[in-house]
Amino acid sequence: MPTMKRSLNSLQRALAGFVVAASASVQATPVSTDIESIGASNALLPDTESFMLQAGPQGPRYRVWLYHPDTTSAMTPRTAAGEITNSCVREGAPPLLVLLDGNATFALAVSAARLQARLIGPVTIAAIAADNDALFDERQRSRDFTTPSRDGWGVPRDAQGQPLQTGGAEAFEALVNETLPSAIQARTHETPRSRMLFGHSLGGYFVLHDALAHPQAYSRYMAASPSLWWDAGALLERVRDASRPIVPSAGGIPLAIRVGGDEQRLAPSSPPARVERVQRAAMIDNARAFTKALNDTPVFGFNADLQIYPGQNHISYLPAAISEAVTLAAQHACAKPPQP
Repeated sequence: MPTMKRSLNSLQRALAGFVVAASASVQATPVSTDIESIGASNALLPDTESFMLQAGPQGPRYRVWLYHPDTTSAMTPRTAAGEITNSCVREGAPPLLVLLDGNATFALAVSAARLQARLIGPVTIAAIAADNDALFDERQRSRDFTTPSRDGWGVPRDAQGQPLQTGGAEAFEALVNETLPSAIQARTHETPRSRMLFGHSLGGYFVLHDALAHPQAYSRYMAASPSLWWDAGALLERVRDASRPIVPSAGGIPLAIRVGGDEQRLAPSSPPARVERVQRAAMIDNARAFTKALNDTPVFGFNADLQIYPGQNHISYLPAAISEAVTLAAQHACAKPPQP
């Protein structure tokens, strides 16, 4: 495929505005590792590049941002004056953190990784996005991050009022779990010691669905403000009903769930439509219920951890959550130092 030149204005806007990104979805077609450069030499941040990934000959095209830090220095984090670092010995390639909604999340994650590098060591970051400059591509995220919806509630609509395509999560999981890591490995020539997947909102729902369906695809998962209301709460029902068939896990897979403390807060003057949406979405209540149900069902094999960012709404805590994701990805790749 011919080399394409793309503007990185979207990446600049994401870094300057700290705003949140697009969402995705693919049609249920076989995926392939059809890759081409889209102007890596013009990447904005150090040690970054970008390339295209296509889901099958007729499938959607995705933009992938890749940060592969220089690892010529020691893999063990260094301590500067006044800094406190964990005792850690890293072996092999840096861990890999994969982010959804890449047009908005990538710059935040790279900045967090560079700022913390002296404390946590290098982290490779890949962020996948729609093949356009939008921070949020509603068509892509509705298609890729969701399962079919039984009740249709919350399904985005186009300008003509028609519901957008949904239900492509299974196909997108194949891309994120298999095609994307292979494409990254082909470029870095490294096999990461661990892999972590991060998503927010509908992307958080996708992360949880992927974790349950393919628990061994990643070493760790993080879902920020997952849309557990999707499909009339089917994912929550699934973990509450241990009698349903599930994919057994080896156990102990870390799963971080985060939510803003004000996500269910309503102003006295809130219009009825806002009240209905907030109450039905029940972001905090659903996150608590999902975490408890998952930990109460050992057969799922996850170690779920819920934390609430006080005073934060659905979007405002996202930069902090991404920074935390970088730290968690590094921690999972950290081996205990040998005892003297």
